[in-house]
Amino acid sequence: MKRWAIWLISVAVALLFFVLGGCGGGNDAPSAGDFDEHVIVHPIPTDGGRGCSVSTSDPTNYALAGWKLPSGGITYRVNPRGVRVPSGYSLTTDQIVQAIKDSFAVWSEANTAFRFNYGGITKAQAGRLDGINAISWRRLQAGALAVTYVWVSRATGRVVEADTAFNNLYAWYDFSVPDGYTEDNYCPDCPVAYDIRNIATHEFGHWVGLADLYNSADKDATMYGYGDVQELKKRTLATGDRNGAQSLTP
Repeated sequence: MKRWAIWLISVAVALLFFVLGGCGGGNDAPSAGDFDEHVIVHPIPTDGGRGCSVSTSDPTNYALAGWKLPSGGITYRVNPRGVRVPSGYSLTTDQIVQAIKDSFAVWSEANTAFRFNYGGITKAQAGRLDGINAISWRRLQAGALAVTYVWVSRATGRVVEADTAFNNLYAWYDFSVPDGYTEDNYCPDCPVAYDIRNIATHEFGHWVGLADLYNSADKDATMYGYGDVQELKKRTLATGDRNGAQSLTP
């Protein structure tokens, strides 16, 4: 590839009906058959991703990926093994899970029709069509912060399974925001780690059906396609992110 952008692979996959059990109850489940796989890479900026910036605008743009969540919601599981934290820092399993829950909650607040159900800890790895909507940390290609995999029914346009893998080549943490600051105007004093909630909130925007934005005018949007160390501003949605979410009611 000559540049990082959306990396989408569409693959028709023949499946048995039981695979549909990976989503929460009440899926708009197709009868069996054809699915498309979409693979979306979240890249480090071409300058190396070494500069946190705060929000200075409220972008109104959004882009649709071409799918919606199942109407009955989706159940996800977290594999916390393999999370690499910066030297001198630590994260418990509960902290990791809570960061993931909080990231999903951002989208549920934007559209109350989005239902995300925590299904517990798993040993499953993201990136495998196995009936588990998995969130995990594993070794990915250098330059990719995270990869989201979405399998979509051709018959209904609904998500059958979604996974997100975070790259454990890089350090991760769940940063706190001191009094007097917000996620939009604060950069933590740790220039070697990526914030879990910052990147996870972006990735879960793909689950609901939003695509990346790469215009520099959209740099303060959650769905802007690049992510930086220390950055927290993707934790909160811009107007365009919220409008996009509201257009995707299952």
